Amino acid sequence: MRSFCSLIACFALFPFSSWSQQTDSEWIEYLQKHTETTDSEGLPTQEFLDLLQQYSENKIPLNSCSISELEEFPLLSGLQSRSLMDARNKLGRFQNWQDVLRTPQIGFEDVKMLRNFFTLEDQKIYLTSNNHDIRNISGKLYSGVGLKLNNLPNYTDYHGSNYRGFTRLNLKSQKLYQINLGIEKDAGERLFHRNKIEFITANFSLTPKSGFIKQVVVGDYFLKSGQNLVFGLPFAMGISSNPEFLHRGGSLLKPSSGFNESSFYRGIATEIKIHSISGALGFSSTRRDSYINSENMLSIAASGLHRTSSEVARKHNATHRNYNGIIQWNHSLGNIGLSFQQSGLKSREASLRGSNYSLFWNANFDSGIFFGELAVHNQGRSFNGGVLVFITKNSSLSFFARHLSSLSRNNFTSPLSALSSGSETGFLVGYKFKIHNRWNISTYMDCYKRPVAFIPDQKWNSDFQIQAEFQNAKNVSGYFRYRNRVRSSDSSSIENKSPVAYTTVKHSIRIHIEIDLSENSLFRSRIECSGMEPSQTSYLWYQEFSLPIYKAKHHLRFRLAWFKAKSYDNRIYAFESTPPLIFSIPAYYGHGNRFYLMIKSSWTKKLSTWIKYSEWVYLDRNWVEVNKKPLKTIKSPEVQVVIKYTL
Repeated sequence: MRSFCSLIACFALFPFSSWSQQTDSEWIEYLQKHTETTDSEGLPTQEFLDLLQQYSENKIPLNSCSISELEEFPLLSGLQSRSLMDARNKLGRFQNWQDVLRTPQIGFEDVKMLRNFFTLEDQKIYLTSNNHDIRNISGKLYSGVGLKLNNLPNYTDYHGSNYRGFTRLNLKSQKLYQINLGIEKDAGERLFHRNKIEFITANFSLTPKSGFIKQVVVGDYFLKSGQNLVFGLPFAMGISSNPEFLHRGGSLLKPSSGFNESSFYRGIATEIKIHSISGALGFSSTRRDSYINSENMLSIAASGLHRTSSEVARKHNATHRNYNGIIQWNHSLGNIGLSFQQSGLKSREASLRGSNYSLFWNANFDSGIFFGELAVHNQGRSFNGGVLVFITKNSSLSFFARHLSSLSRNNFTSPLSALSSGSETGFLVGYKFKIHNRWNISTYMDCYKRPVAFIPDQKWNSDFQIQAEFQNAKNVSGYFRYRNRVRSSDSSSIENKSPVAYTTVKHSIRIHIEIDLSENSLFRSRIECSGMEPSQTSYLWYQEFSLPIYKAKHHLRFRLAWFKAKSYDNRIYAFESTPPLIFSIPAYYGHGNRFYLMIKSSWTKKLSTWIKYSEWVYLDRNWVEVNKKPLKTIKSPEVQVVIKYTL
């Protein structure tokens, strides 16, 4: 406790000198406030971060976008989307970001986030003799590599080299068509496997200007309906500091260009709209990694890693086919629809077939939104839904209930595998309000049950969180967060196989401060304390700054963090700013420090580079070198380089 108090004192007495800037990865900081937790549950997935990266590259015109585009954006709730649309209709257009801030349900942190993905400028349309000329295109090319500079003793020997490399190309023509192409290899993998590149993702999407066909996608794609119980998306489920995010909306079909090797469909899909009826049809056939699980059932290996002999042996050893469909009736008061998925997974050892069907609805009222989805599949039913209510123009109440059977928790294998630990029943109550555009306070209580293996009596788990965000009249902002988590689990002895039920309680407190002194510079400081019973306490304290150098053509960001955690179970997560398409959410455990230095350089209007050097320094590891000398201090450095060229 004394060490914690001393850290608090250091935090309070630190001479803050600060800066702020909207960089390409600044939206990562918003995720820290709203999706980052002190354990692995709730952390955003790689494909979710890839999706946000695409939004940051192609900003949405806030003064001309539709309600469906607002609802589709994953960091806006349904209530916030409606509030923005109502405010824009009253004003005619948003003249500046202060107009956006005056919108009910939109706080200053929301505005900081929106500036990374939306623009108040009207979308430019360049008229030519032929507006559909395929030569009238624009695009972006990214290429990057991440390399660990040493291999620590006792690390597994992988088949491939220890760097991660990728290249992604995006071409588009004034919303008429779009081409995405990407290749990637993970650290430890070979670039070529059986004379083929380790992983390739590609698609071509066409958006006709007229007619009932809204979009056609050939290649890799996502489908979306209701609360995503049938198809799933990277952000299908998850609890954040803003409980309104549990409501989903938006378009039915979206091209995929991320590097996740399992969470996508590969084939052809089309989205149509005839008057008030919209729908989508898709067919997918692709090779997946598969294995026989502990229940002697065929399952998809979702990691997509092919580093060891066992991982390489199961690479693309099964065929996965899907037939998908959505039909939806739209009205000014909401929508209602049906969705289905027929799936088949076949390998040499086994084969499985399954199906999912669902009914989903969204009802919009002046005082709130009523939404939900009921899904039926091979071995059960699932429900996911709730209500969002305007209490006042600056406050909202959320209620969310769910019963998720085992088959609906892993969306892309949902008809194909059943894990008893995946079932869940629970409810969430959340409240959010804004005070004078200076304070945002949000809280939620989530209670749920999950089956505990070998123990018939299910235990209630709970999560409670309260977060207060503030900003003064000038340049200081920050937030305070308290979280309490109660988990029930079991431990069984291998010798007598007698299970023992136990409960873990985890508390965490976070204080985060930011100070802005100029438009292009920023300073941050955070302290976090996490405690588990019995008597396990973790600490994380970091200081970070960013500032422009040499006529603002280069931008430097530096962070130094100190951490101490007795066990991996009591680890603490913290987002890091990274080069595009390389996302870092390191887990701090053990005892030591970590620092990184990143420089972004804009050489021309079209060419930019990012170089990041990071290093872990562990003070409590006991590895032994080849010469049998003990290592009292372990260092793990890494370099990441990304090049971006705008076509």
